[in-house]
Amino acid sequence: MRKENTMRILLPVKTGLLVAMAMLVSSCGLLGPNAGGTARPVPVPEVVAQNKGKVIVVLLGMEGCPGTEAATSFLTRYSKSKPEGVAVYRIDVPLRGKSLGPASNLDPALNYLVDGRRTAAAWFEFFFYPTLYIVNKDGVVRFAGGCEPEKVKAMVSEILCEKPDSEKKMYTPPLARVGSNIPDFKIMDLDGKETSLGSVCKDKGALLIFSSTTCPFSVNALDDFEKLKKRYGRKTGFAIVAFGENAATVKSVYSEKSPGSTVLIDADKSLSTKYFSVSAVPFFYVLDKGRNVVERRPFVYDSARAGISMLLGGKAAGGSRGCGDAGAG
Repeated sequence: MRKENTMRILLPVKTGLLVAMAMLVSSCGLLGPNAGGTARPVPVPEVVAQNKGKVIVVLLGMEGCPGTEAATSFLTRYSKSKPEGVAVYRIDVPLRGKSLGPASNLDPALNYLVDGRRTAAAWFEFFFYPTLYIVNKDGVVRFAGGCEPEKVKAMVSEILCEKPDSEKKMYTPPLARVGSNIPDFKIMDLDGKETSLGSVCKDKGALLIFSSTTCPFSVNALDDFEKLKKRYGRKTGFAIVAFGENAATVKSVYSEKSPGSTVLIDADKSLSTKYFSVSAVPFFYVLDKGRNVVERRPFVYDSARAGISMLLGGKAAGGSRGCGDAGAG
């Protein structure tokens, strides 16, 4: 298979280990998470395996998504003038359980693949349509987010100029790893009282859902959050993290949709970003009583339930309901 000018083919898979370092930015629509359960190796997509030694700029999206089309216009131009040692791709990802034909009317200058088996989506922990990733020469994802042309070119240029022994800048911090410890910190609750992450997780651990009342997917997710709380509320803690909103804004929504829930206010997103590297919602973390990460994924019922099952010592449920497929968007 050629590394350059590859058009309208299905993405093959190669064996390898998971290197999951991606953050998430909303632009068009929500895609469901990887299958629920414990972290396991995911085959390295061929676009990464074949381009080791190059900086890779890759857009994961889908035809018909306005954000994908806008980013494709830039990437097509950029692929014709990119510096040496850079590979540029667009990879289309079907919704879970759906098939996807090749896009039409793409410029042959742009490498194009269809991720029919969602191998690339799983490896990148793809969350939102579209997301642009920049992968360095060693196969490490250094950026994941929106496609801002001048910033993309600047990041690529900086990575190309790095010396082998220099400190490598992570433009997007990776998600906290499963098994890692989240430091204790203070945060205000819905009533203006200061609490701590440690007190939320005390004795039983907790499921934290990062949510915004301006995000319809987050609001819809509260129904599933309530189902989980009713099912497991005596066995583990539950809390909502108001992502980028103040108490006055969210009080009426959460009082109605999730009465009695602990609501933590992260109005400037600083705590969510610093300790959890969350930048898109709805997202969840399951922490044990020592604040160690048991699971973290985009929030859907099955994935969150699997995370709680792992916290309680059970086996994770297989499979998950994709948000896009379920209509949560």
